Amino acid sequence: MPKDDRQPDVDPALADVAARFGPLAAQMLRDNPVRDVWRLSFVANVFTGPLYKAFEEGEGVSRGEFLVLFCLSQATDGLTAQDVCLATGRPKNSISRAVTGLIQKSLIRRSVSAADRRRKELAMTPQGRAVLDRLLPQTSARESAMLAPLSGAERATLSALLMKIAAGAPAWADDPE
Repeated sequence: MPKDDRQPDVDPALADVAARFGPLAAQMLRDNPVRDVWRLSFVANVFTGPLYKAFEEGEGVSRGEFLVLFCLSQATDGLTAQDVCLATGRPKNSISRAVTGLIQKSLIRRSVSAADRRRKELAMTPQGRAVLDRLLPQTSARESAMLAPLSGAERATLSALLMKIAAGAPAWADDPE
């Protein structure tokens, strides 16, 4: 059978990717001018898209709302919406919308800081903690599935490399010129 010139060649290692996401996805993962960032973006999107959809359908929690809850679970003291924006890289309007939604759902509360009356601090309610406790196992299970093709040593290397890239973010995080 003659080769269809409209279809990009598919690397045999990416055959499952091509079958699930199309031959273009496999070809772009193999080679393009911004290959590594494309791979990071692809993995992040494939990981988070279905996860956030399940959160929305199961608990009525959006991506932004999950990020706010997760940040609050990691903080030792009162966070503001601006703190969440900085920690997640999400735009202010997305986090503001998420905070408003979480307050309306009684999953977080907002109060004026006793130390600085200009600060509006966020805190998770017991209901918010219960919701997050139901969502985190889904996230952990998905992370395990995503990392399943890697050996323990490869996982450790990946983790170290991702941390190195993240630690270098201050040098490149500003808007591109």
